[in-house]
Amino acid sequence: NPDFDNIITALETCGDEMDMVASIFYNLSGTMTNDARQALAQELGPIMSAFGNELTLDPQLFAQVDKVYQKRADYTLSAEEATLLDNTWISFVRNGANLNDSDQTKLKEIDEKLSTLGPKYGENILKSTNAYVLWLDEDQVKGLPETALAQAKETAVEKGGKQPYAITLHYPSYGPAMTYLDDRGVRETLWRAMSDVAFKGKHDNSQNVLDIVKLRQERAKLLGFKSHADYILSRRMAGSVERVREFQKDMADIATPRAKEELKELKDFAKNLGDALDELKPWDTGYYAEKLRQEKFAFSDEDLRPYFPLQKVLDGTFKHFEKLFNVSFEPQPKLAVWHKDVDAYIVRDKDDDSELGILYTDFFPRESKGSGAWQAALLRAGLFRDKIARPIIATVYNFTKPTKNKPSLLTHHEVETIFHEFGHAMHNLLAKSKHQSLAGTSVYRDFVELPSQVQENWLMEPETLALVSGHVDTGEPLPQELIKKLKAASTFQSGLFYHRQLTLSTLDVEWHAQDVSKVSDVLAFELEVTKGFKLMEYVAGCTSVRFGHIFDGGYSAGYYGYMWAEVLDADAYEYFKEEGIYNKALAKKYRETILEKGGSQDPMKLYIDFRGREPSVEPMLRRKGLLADDKAA
Repeated sequence: NPDFDNIITALETCGDEMDMVASIFYNLSGTMTNDARQALAQELGPIMSAFGNELTLDPQLFAQVDKVYQKRADYTLSAEEATLLDNTWISFVRNGANLNDSDQTKLKEIDEKLSTLGPKYGENILKSTNAYVLWLDEDQVKGLPETALAQAKETAVEKGGKQPYAITLHYPSYGPAMTYLDDRGVRETLWRAMSDVAFKGKHDNSQNVLDIVKLRQERAKLLGFKSHADYILSRRMAGSVERVREFQKDMADIATPRAKEELKELKDFAKNLGDALDELKPWDTGYYAEKLRQEKFAFSDEDLRPYFPLQKVLDGTFKHFEKLFNVSFEPQPKLAVWHKDVDAYIVRDKDDDSELGILYTDFFPRESKGSGAWQAALLRAGLFRDKIARPIIATVYNFTKPTKNKPSLLTHHEVETIFHEFGHAMHNLLAKSKHQSLAGTSVYRDFVELPSQVQENWLMEPETLALVSGHVDTGEPLPQELIKKLKAASTFQSGLFYHRQLTLSTLDVEWHAQDVSKVSDVLAFELEVTKGFKLMEYVAGCTSVRFGHIFDGGYSAGYYGYMWAEVLDADAYEYFKEEGIYNKALAKKYRETILEKGGSQDPMKLYIDFRGREPSVEPMLRRKGLLADDKAA
């Protein structure tokens, strides 16, 4: 006699311990991997995939779920319970419950193959990245800032000391080198090495890309969809491939002309410097952009770095979220961690001293760790072992490590990264969902970046910057003069930034919306679908083989979501600007309507509940200087 509790709730919770163990394992695979874990990931993937299929393709189980679903009007369900019932039934259908036996067998085979290809793709990127070291002497590191110079010297010691300095392809090493190294030949060597990551050679991902997109396409067609993109977008705010392409075209109409103007300005600037450049190349853009920015705004990222020691930034981050949501962060030195660089905290609600959850921070790069920054839920809020559990959350970064003589000093962008990942973390830590699958960041992919990206806005405000900044030598907060320059520079080359985002999101959508069954050359396909965005002649490399977001990160047919969420976050933050950036009533409303609700209701409804209307694109365009500002600053 199936009902909501004995079928839907029971199914939701029956695998909770396995899910937690899997979450912990895959977090370790991303932060502390080794050959044994990589081999285990290849073994576990098919097992986990087969287990999922055994559930969703079980005809008796689906029959019981379907009985509850067909009687849904007879139940008195909360909004969250109604969403869970819909999601459960749709999940079965989207995973083949209505297929015949032959097609279900095909689906199982596809899922098993896909379960190993993603981890293999990521493994190739990591191994290819780790395999490269560029040794440099004193003459070749001219222009490199003091912090990056010290890091290059320490890296050289760690790698065996063949030369005084060493640069790797991990971003804290690679990024400053491409921005500041005067030696154009060294920059070209580094750029070409980065372009070759997971491209050709023994760690080539080309075949993995082709296998993944073709299997995804085959899977989507089995389930009755035209393409994988159609399959994915049917459960997104955007809703369809056509809507995403329309959104991208609207953005391109604004961003591309600006990007062309900005690139011409950069070329003219480089030429006028008298550096005898015959042509601006990809390894020149970051270098000359930084010089142009310094000329225009009379400061660089390196001028800001001494004001952002990591510990001061972290303390200020805690104070920011305390002011916004009235929470506290208590260090827990006795809690187990996966590496000595990791710290743990209990997060509490100061209103009633209740425990909201556990937060881990992992700040520095290592060869066993993936690149970039992310937030991971080791356990989500919701039912676990018949009780409501609180979440266990990790935030992971790759910042410049402290040296013997100097603490880790961050750029303003890296401070934004901390606020971004903490935004995701607070989405999970403040969750009030009863069911884990609807808690916190368990929302549509084109909505999930709202709570993270909106936090970055506060880092243009003097009040917030005073919390997170303190000069490494004097403790002095970021001066007003530098804050003004920072604000003035915030729209610098915004056209080129969005042009790159549009190129990436177009590449993503077209890999997953077009018929790729006959594609055999990854690079040729990539160049064809992005040719409308070409601003410079192609030189080398392939983006698709190292585009981890879409091939190993859950963002397939969803990379556009970053820009989509920027529309949401700029519109939401404008509300805070109108009411007060630390207005307690508005912060409480945002917490209750967005963060606590997770995926329990339609995201547009949640946004309207918060904002009082649908989002407007104008605040985002204004913020980036792509629209005339018709409002007072």
